[in-house]
Amino acid sequence: MSKRQSSWKAPPLAEALQRRTLTLPFYVPLIIVAITHLQEHPKVSYLEQHISTAAAVQAMFAAAYAEGVGIYWRTGPLATNTAAAKGLRLSESKRIDGFVYCGTMERAHREAPNLRLDDFFSHWDVQ
Repeated sequence: MSKRQSSWKAPPLAEALQRRTLTLPFYVPLIIVAITHLQEHPKVSYLEQHISTAAAVQAMFAAAYAEGVGIYWRTGPLATNTAAAKGLRLSESKRIDGFVYCGTMERAHREAPNLRLDDFFSHWDVQ
């Protein structure tokens, strides 16, 4: 593993979270594990490689939504825990970015709030 690659290790999961984690796969019919294979590259940083994985998952979200499939991205302690990576037999160069749960929606999508664009964007006057 290179020095550019993150060596951060997540703390062990608490016992209650371990028990809950074992039941999570039974809630949905399909779980996709979003994994980034980190590779040394002079022009593509590890951050950009993770972002590429996230962009691919975002495309999955758009496709699932268009087909009426429920989809949810779960990260947190399970995604960063080394036991999960070992259980999936991932090499040192691969990182779990999250778990994508797919299935039938039990309720309708909530309506998105009407937000003002001015709260998020401003004019950039370049001279």
